[in-house]
Amino acid sequence: MKGTLNIELGRAGTPCPPFFRHEFQSLNSRSARTECSPYPTFRIRCSMLVLQFIAPSLCLAADTDVKLLPPHGELPPTFWQEHGALVVFGALLVLGVVTVALWLLFRPRPVVPLAPAVEARQGLEPLRHIPEDAAVLGSVSRIVRRYFVRAFALSANEPTTTELVLALSNRSDAQPDILSRVGELLRQCDERKFSPTAAGQPLSAVTRAFELIALTEAQRAPEQQVKAST
Repeated sequence: MKGTLNIELGRAGTPCPPFFRHEFQSLNSRSARTECSPYPTFRIRCSMLVLQFIAPSLCLAADTDVKLLPPHGELPPTFWQEHGALVVFGALLVLGVVTVALWLLFRPRPVVPLAPAVEARQGLEPLRHIPEDAAVLGSVSRIVRRYFVRAFALSANEPTTTELVLALSNRSDAQPDILSRVGELLRQCDERKFSPTAAGQPLSAVTRAFELIALTEAQRAPEQQVKAST
């Protein structure tokens, strides 16, 4: 390609910065010097081509004010900023209500103790139809001891036969005939329990224990009525 490539320095009415004006002039002079050269340099041609396309846009931007979009309004507060404290308080309240409800539902119920006579009869009832042996006699002896300890509010939990009879004899509300029958039954149960060779006629320990409990409750009935009225 022959001839000098002249590039316009700017569009009509648009000033061009001095830097681009100097570059255009330099490229035009170099193009004129290489006019007769059969092999012009590729770098000059590329530079001239690039400047030819981007220079007008850069010249316009140099003298044009940048117009910004109007600012956005203030961002509204988020849900957590407005209602965060209320949500946390509500969650804690619900958690507290659920905790109290679960505690009331699964808390251990207070055990109401049975009356001494009721407890003794419930323990003796399954022994009615069991053959009388050492195990049955031991159970009858234990139930009778526990009944009299609870009925007369004795301090000893597991007294021996002698200790139980002595403690009952010191009570003014225990009749002598009941004391003698209790002592006789417990001593016979101990002899059969610890001396299997002393086996003989059945003691009818369960029946005799029911009779002792009935006599004792009949004796204590007036006293219990007085306590209930007061």
